[in-house]
Amino acid sequence: MKQFMLSILATTVSIALTFGTAAIIDNNKKENEKHQILMMVLCDMKASLDEINAADSLISGFVDAQAAFLANPDSLETEGYMLMIYYNELNYNKTVENIFNSNIESINTIGNINFVEKASDFYRLREYYNENIAKEFAKMVKNGNLTSNYDSLANSREMAGDLRFISATRARILMQEYRACRMLANVSDEEMEAYYESRMKLEDEIMHNEKERAVLDSLIKDRKVIRDKLEKAYQKGRLKRQK
Repeated sequence: MKQFMLSILATTVSIALTFGTAAIIDNNKKENEKHQILMMVLCDMKASLDEINAADSLISGFVDAQAAFLANPDSLETEGYMLMIYYNELNYNKTVENIFNSNIESINTIGNINFVEKASDFYRLREYYNENIAKEFAKMVKNGNLTSNYDSLANSREMAGDLRFISATRARILMQEYRACRMLANVSDEEMEAYYESRMKLEDEIMHNEKERAVLDSLIKDRKVIRDKLEKAYQKGRLKRQK
């Protein structure tokens, strides 16, 4: 009887361990997936902020240069072209945003409604910055005839000043949203920096490989064109094949 009871107990413990271990593994897998999605979104935000902060600096620099040229009109004719160095277009990737907004599975995996709401706010604000600040500034610099026409440069002063103020304000709000998301995800500065650096390195390697592949494809295409031309020359008798 004692042996029988021990056998039942052993079987019960074995079953519990089997299903318990499976549950732990499954839970760990879900937590890892959740963490990877959070880090991917945060990395995308940080990359966007780098672009936006750079754009904000260029807008501020343009306003300062604009004031200098307006104070010294004679320099506009010879050095006005330098204003074009402030021309810029945002070049962030929307892949992560599209996955985040359209994939309910990702949102369910995150399981943090506060993070989801904050991240959605960040992407909405990023789009506003691009459409209403970055693009408007780029249009003003590119199409405003500012580099050689004093009146055009003077007339753009108010718009440039407004854009600088709005840009700085929006960039600050975006930074606050990013920090709030990182706090909700419980990600430290050190972990974020390490992940960001590894991600940027990986993307650089991918871009490098794509460029190499493009060069190789171009060489292959050029060689095919040359071979085709040689073949036509042989067929028309303009060239003789070497034996």
